[in-house]
Amino acid sequence: DEIIEKGFVTLDVVLSQDLGEHWNFKILGRNLLNPEIERTQKTRPSTTGIETNQVVRSYSNGARFSLGVNYSF
Repeated sequence: DEIIEKGFVTLDVVLSQDLGEHWNFKILGRNLLNPEIERTQKTRPSTTGIETNQVVRSYSNGARFSLGVNYSF
């Protein structure tokens, strides 16, 4: 049968602050919830004949953080 990827939720945050006329600071966080993503497939073993969902692949992308400083003149 087909492989099904269940939906998942991500959370991204961007904080930016201007200081004076020239300085800008930015904090960026991506995928903060870091959900586990699963792909499943319906299988029917020949011994039992009962249809079950089997996890084919499971992974997570990881969270990312960055800090930026910008000076414009």
